[in-house]
Amino acid sequence: PLHVSTQPSLSAPPPTPVAPTLRSRGYINSSSWGIWTSMEGFGDMNLGLFISMVVWNAIGWEDVATVAGEVANPARTFSRALPLAVVLDTLSNLVPLAIGFCVHPVQDDWQEGYFGQIAQILGGAPLATILSLGGIISNLGLLNSDMCASSRVLFWWAKTDMLP
Repeated sequence: PLHVSTQPSLSAPPPTPVAPTLRSRGYINSSSWGIWTSMEGFGDMNLGLFISMVVWNAIGWEDVATVAGEVANPARTFSRALPLAVVLDTLSNLVPLAIGFCVHPVQDDWQEGYFGQIAQILGGAPLATILSLGGIISNLGLLNSDMCASSRVLFWWAKTDMLP
């Protein structure tokens, strides 16, 4: 169950650009904003789970090398594109987390599918549906790009007699 503040609180600066809107609607409980400013609680962190999540989020970056031969001037193109991709990837992870923690900062309540519940709180059924469809499309895109890149590796292994 979510425990969302019904009274807006203006006692702390907003951690995200959307915080003023969320705060004005009463979704933000600033009494728990200490998670953004202190390192307390990290002593109980499951380091193995943390490392596996970091590795999982890094999957796919190696696929760039499999298509480098098909890119015109890959040194120039990749040196411009990869920093932008890192920034966009980081923002696409941090912004939803920041919004989620502003709406419901109790980490123990978070479980699989919780972003859908937060979308339901913020925008009702339409936003929750859009979020779910976006997740499906995103995962299909990841599967497609991974299959395309992986098939090229197998093709070249077979071509160089590393595979039958």
